[in-house]
Amino acid sequence: MNSNASSDIQTIVTDVLNSRPYTHRQDVDMSVAAVITAQHDLRFLASTVGAVLAQRMLPGMIVIADCTGQIEQPMQMTFDVIHSSQDVLTEVPEAKTVRVILVGVKQAASFMDAVTRAMDQIGIDAGIRALWTLHDDSRPADDRCFETLLDAWRNTPTAALLGAKQLDWQAKNLHNVGLYAGHHDVVSLVVDGEPDQEQYDGRQDVLSVSLSGALVPLATLRAFEGADPWFGTFAESTDLCRRICLGGGRVVVVPQARIAHRRARFEGIRSKNGRPVEDEDGRIDPYLAVREANAKYAYTDMHRSWWPLLWLWSIIQSLGLAVLCLARKQPYHACCELAMPWRALLRLRGAWRAHARLRRQSKVTLKSLSTLSANHRQVREWLDRRRALRDQRDVVLLSPLEKDHLRKRLLRRWGLAFGAALIAGIWIVVLYWDVLRSVCSGASMYSAQLLPTGASFTQLLHTATTSWSYASGTGISAPNAPWLLVLALASVLTGGHVAGAVGLMFFLAAPLMVFSFWALAGIFTRSDAVRCVVALAWFALALSMGLYDDADATMLTVMVFLPAAFAFSFRAVGMYRTEDLVNPHASVQAAAVAALCFIPVVAAQPQLLLPLMLTFLGFLLFVRSHKPALLLIPLPAAFVCAPTLVNAVRFASDGTWRQLFGSVMLPSSAHDGKPVVANLSDLLLRVFGIGADGGAWRYVAVSILALIVLLAAVSLVLPFVLRVSRMMWVAVFAGLATALLSAAIAVAVDVDGPVSGSMLPGTTYAMMGLLACICMMSGGAVRRFVMLRQHEKTGAVEIEGRGSKAVSIASHVGRAVLVCLLAVSVVVGTLTTQIKQQEKLRAEAEREKMRGNLLRAVSHDIRTPLTAIVGGIDTILENGSQISPETSRDLLENMRDESNWLIGVVENLLSVTRMSGASNIKKELEAGEEVLGAASMKFKRHYPAVEVSITAPDTLLMIPMDIILIEQVLINLMENAVQHGKTTTRIELRLSSAGGLAVFEVADNGCGIEKELLPHLFEGYLTRDQEEISDQRRNMGIGLSVCMSIVQAHGGTMRAENRKKGGALLQFSLPLEENSHEHQR
Repeated sequence: MNSNASSDIQTIVTDVLNSRPYTHRQDVDMSVAAVITAQHDLRFLASTVGAVLAQRMLPGMIVIADCTGQIEQPMQMTFDVIHSSQDVLTEVPEAKTVRVILVGVKQAASFMDAVTRAMDQIGIDAGIRALWTLHDDSRPADDRCFETLLDAWRNTPTAALLGAKQLDWQAKNLHNVGLYAGHHDVVSLVVDGEPDQEQYDGRQDVLSVSLSGALVPLATLRAFEGADPWFGTFAESTDLCRRICLGGGRVVVVPQARIAHRRARFEGIRSKNGRPVEDEDGRIDPYLAVREANAKYAYTDMHRSWWPLLWLWSIIQSLGLAVLCLARKQPYHACCELAMPWRALLRLRGAWRAHARLRRQSKVTLKSLSTLSANHRQVREWLDRRRALRDQRDVVLLSPLEKDHLRKRLLRRWGLAFGAALIAGIWIVVLYWDVLRSVCSGASMYSAQLLPTGASFTQLLHTATTSWSYASGTGISAPNAPWLLVLALASVLTGGHVAGAVGLMFFLAAPLMVFSFWALAGIFTRSDAVRCVVALAWFALALSMGLYDDADATMLTVMVFLPAAFAFSFRAVGMYRTEDLVNPHASVQAAAVAALCFIPVVAAQPQLLLPLMLTFLGFLLFVRSHKPALLLIPLPAAFVCAPTLVNAVRFASDGTWRQLFGSVMLPSSAHDGKPVVANLSDLLLRVFGIGADGGAWRYVAVSILALIVLLAAVSLVLPFVLRVSRMMWVAVFAGLATALLSAAIAVAVDVDGPVSGSMLPGTTYAMMGLLACICMMSGGAVRRFVMLRQHEKTGAVEIEGRGSKAVSIASHVGRAVLVCLLAVSVVVGTLTTQIKQQEKLRAEAEREKMRGNLLRAVSHDIRTPLTAIVGGIDTILENGSQISPETSRDLLENMRDESNWLIGVVENLLSVTRMSGASNIKKELEAGEEVLGAASMKFKRHYPAVEVSITAPDTLLMIPMDIILIEQVLINLMENAVQHGKTTTRIELRLSSAGGLAVFEVADNGCGIEKELLPHLFEGYLTRDQEEISDQRRNMGIGLSVCMSIVQAHGGTMRAENRKKGGALLQFSLPLEENSHEHQR
């Protein structure tokens, strides 16, 4: 409530008074005043006041104590009651006035403290002999409650305090029927929550009763100095009743007087300051307050000389109880138990004063009041009955048919799960059978990104735990990759064989990732078909991202543990779907397992710590309870990465923060790309290898991704999954943001320049969220168990149920469509992966063919010049004095020409190494005329006698290209025209544009190219017969094959032909606009 609390209370009381039915059956006892305390939480006040006003016997005064302190001055309302007896009336009945007074009470320490302060403010009339005390959440369960208490008071004049039977708010189940003395505590001997069947209605004298609904004579309050506020609301009644009994008074419970008590604060739906807890799932645990109340009673119940021993014992006891609470998955209770001994020290002064008052007012000992004490047998039986009721409360009684149905469902579910995992495992074994055989024979796995290892287990442990990293040179003081700890644990399974552990992780990852996502899908749907297909889709995602082709052990670790971690996180807060008749519940054990699963995820890819934190902070907006546990789940993962995080912060100025976006895999610009501000096209290119030249498969793959996003977006409008769908979309956006951020950060430098962070972790994180949202569309999707019933009139046997046949058919059809779409996605994604792998193998084969041709041509072209050089040197050394200077000069010039030729061959080889793929082509916009001019100048230095002419367009033509490589192409073509054209004296360089292409032409006036050579001109070598036909000293194919490779890497084409007027024409074209032909992988 807000500052209008007083007006709200007044409005509630006024409305209840106005709606009070008028009846002559009511009477008024002017000797009793009812006191009702009200707090900020006014949800139950109207019911309580209405129940009081509906009593057949009304108190003469009804005081409502506003504990919020908003009422400054007492306010009074009155109404008259005229009682009409059923007997013959001899005179007119006298009207009795009932006063309803609203009074403000500030800073009340307890319930009875608020009652006392309220009565002190308004003053107690001389005719008032007793108080009927009520909480705002404790209403009389029937209209005879107050009358029954008054009758018991008249019939038991020695009673110093009378209490009522305490029931739940529906007045069906018991809370307690009085309390008995135990071993320095009180016990009710009534199982809280058992049905009220009047089984305890024979009770009368007890040690204590609840002050809620109790009739408290003012003489008793004066004689025993009232309740002690130090004990608080939970213990003040037991202290007051104990002092009454030990002082010679009687405390009597009246079971026929029934009070329906909501116990708002005890059940956690009201805070300590009286404010409501609107969310049922966010209840406040009163464990600490209840334990403190019990401790206060225990300390004051024994002699002060025992207090030191009691305190020492409480320390030992707190440790044992804390362990017990942890075993029961109650970490908050464990913390409370550990704090209890130290909080007791703060209460010593109050305990001393309360014990002194108890001794002063006591006249008898508790041992002499055996009827008010519970013996060991009674307590043991009560505990057994309480334990049995608690066990039954969480158990659903199932018929044999229902049990059989659930048993079959369990077998079918796990059978499908193992089947899906087996499919994934066999798939990987078949694809990588040769790798499996090599690993089993003791070989070490390696790929372009994974370096082989021959380390021993001891070396691995030393590397994983040392603070010295051997990254370069003698190393640097920095923590090593946290994933090495994961590898060390896996190595334990292989008996310390590190290389075997890598292989084990490689092949076990497939079935394990299927099980992992199976568990996550089960959080959102119980459909076995959906869970099976989505789990396989998760496996297909690993294939489509090339994780197995690259042997990316870190990402395979993420794929295995990330879904499982989220699955246990949802179970930790009780947000998951269950089978029929079973309710979800929060689990601290699940939270612990989730925390453990997040450790290998973050250790493998530390950058995932960023979306993980963002996701869990977002979850706090949607999770209604157990928020502290949710925040604690990622902390162990952060602790494992603490050395890396500390190092990143400590040396941030040196760029060590970039380490967070790296992993143990070898960084490569060919694989991860260069740092760019990425977009969706870059993401498709770098993660899935889908470029503009992907053909029809590009559109198929993009369509599948679009379908997944569309299906996931539908979950945002489904009313039954609004919260969880939004939670997983938080994960989607956090993952995408991480992927785009990683693509813009340089984490290393290779021979081709800076290397960006991998987009795979963030994309995987986002895809997990999308697939999880797809699971939500199927809802429960479980064939529920229904009983057969016999129709009353026709006698026909039919299935119980309220759903129409049309709705059932529609749900089955929708589910079938969803499964089919997911199955198509899995199949097409897998086929796309296989086609990509085949294209990759074909391209590799072509590259190998080119390398082989190149090596054969190089061996021929290098051997001949070297032979000439060695022969010339030998001639000069052996016959230097006998040969003439002219001959010696000719030999030296010949050796110089041969050396220059070798330099050209080496330059061509360097061009090939510079251009191992399109990702290594550094394109910049260059003027085409400048390239022609530079190439012509370099050519003229070596061939000054050859005339070179340049023809270019009038407008400046800017072309995206690597100027060094294109210049090398032009020089190669011109040198080839001179060396193999025999009679070449003039070369024409021409540049033009046509159809979005820049066209380069090199024409000569030589003898041209033999027709037999044209088909094999760009293959990299010529056969022996072709060499004899051309009668050429050097192979022209090597230079032209390098030129063709450079042009193709630029996305261009190249051709050769003979001119009609004589000579040869070699032409190549380059695209004028840089497009997706520039592969990022």
